[in-house]
Amino acid sequence: MIVAYAHPVVEEAIPSTYREAEISSESKMWKDAVVEEMSSLYKNDTWELTELPKRKKAIGCKWVSTVSYKARLVAKCCTQREGTDYNKVFSPALNFSSI
Repeated sequence: MIVAYAHPVVEEAIPSTYREAEISSESKMWKDAVVEEMSSLYKNDTWELTELPKRKKAIGCKWVSTVSYKARLVAKCCTQREGTDYNKVFSPALNFSSI
């Protein structure tokens, strides 16, 4: 007779907000991922701070986390409006030197 046992695998969920990452038991790893992403964005000159034009609203952003403790800063597309900023896509660009 063969007997098999199933052991439950306990995995902490991937945080869906920065706050969830901040209070998780693996917060150090998530914070390191955020620091790494921000360092990469600054190093690659991904953005430039400018004044927002009058009567324009900034598009928000949020942190997206992955299983391998990676964090990405992405635009909240649900705040875009067709005809204004809907067809523009902004994402970090990969430089050949970073490969």
